[in-house]
Amino acid sequence: MIDILLSTYNGEKYIEELLESLDNQTYKNFNVIVRDDGSTDRTLEIIKKYKDTHCLSIYILSDNLGNLGSTLSFEALMRNSKADYFMFCDQDDYWCEQKIEISLKRMHELESSLGEKTPCAVFTDLYVVDEKLNIINDSFFKAAHMPFDVVNDLYKAMAVSVSPGCTMLMNKWVLNYALPIPKTVIHDFWVIVLTVKYGKVACLNVPTIKYRQHGNNAIGSTLAGKKYIYNRLKHVLSWFQVYHDFFAALPFRVNYLKFAYWKLYYIFTRI
Repeated sequence: MIDILLSTYNGEKYIEELLESLDNQTYKNFNVIVRDDGSTDRTLEIIKKYKDTHCLSIYILSDNLGNLGSTLSFEALMRNSKADYFMFCDQDDYWCEQKIEISLKRMHELESSLGEKTPCAVFTDLYVVDEKLNIINDSFFKAAHMPFDVVNDLYKAMAVSVSPGCTMLMNKWVLNYALPIPKTVIHDFWVIVLTVKYGKVACLNVPTIKYRQHGNNAIGSTLAGKKYIYNRLKHVLSWFQVYHDFFAALPFRVNYLKFAYWKLYYIFTRI
């Protein structure tokens, strides 16, 4: 069984298309756990109607915690996951039909090569699309010049942040290391770093999601190049502060100089 963890907030524009893409998955043994983070539009109404009129297994979490923000909302969902595996789900994405099937197959291969109870994660490439799902770029990895040798190297993985959270599949053992999540960090980056540290991560060089590129979700979709270099260097002090807060929350010590070396290295090599 897989739990698909969906945090929503004012997502009425695309939420029904997302649910349709989940309903069309070739692998069917999953539940969708929804936590709405205080929407003021019709998001919850659309989800409830879809639940009542389709066979998709949807559980709406009611915790009365109000607006927590993305990180803590996903943490609440993770705490309510009881399945063998879980996946993050963003309200404006569109899942390709075999996303779960091929990710789970790779997960089983990964787990069979490791010891019992090893935290594992699998992530994939994605299509970058416009608001109407027209493909802008058929490989986020290629466009962003992603270096795949970083996947299981802790410092390189932290420097590049190679794994798109919306493509990730994780086993339940990840929860033992990833929870609790500090409110000052980004949930998917936190989870993948802890998994690299204490377990194993695998990458599938196949797009499994159509990732909408629009004004509200530009984070994580900036492609590499000279503009990328300029923007990174312009904000160098601010992102070092962000990483400082992130590292301070980790349950292990980080070599700042080693991280800085790899961060700057990949900024200049991803042109």
